[in-house]
Amino acid sequence: MPREDFEREVLQRLSRIESRQDACTERHECLRDTERTAREALQSAKSAHHRIDNMSDDRKELKEDLTAVITQEVGSVYRSAKVLAFCVSLAVSGGIALLAAWIGR
Repeated sequence: MPREDFEREVLQRLSRIESRQDACTERHECLRDTERTAREALQSAKSAHHRIDNMSDDRKELKEDLTAVITQEVGSVYRSAKVLAFCVSLAVSGGIALLAAWIGR
């Protein structure tokens, strides 16, 4: 093989090697960008999970508060009904004067 042909073939092969190296460099940069995006997505998912957990805790607290308020109001209505029933029984049994005295306090 003449020297000129040898040099041409070496230059062609070097050119192909450089092209492959450039492609590898581009892939490496793409992989780095993908890794960065994956880390950001993971961080975002963790943050969303934390917010969901907080919402669940808030919902639980709200349920407890509503249960307490409803229980308190039902108790208040029950006590009012007992007083009303007592007043009616007094009125029916002729204790109107006693009822009037009790209301006048």
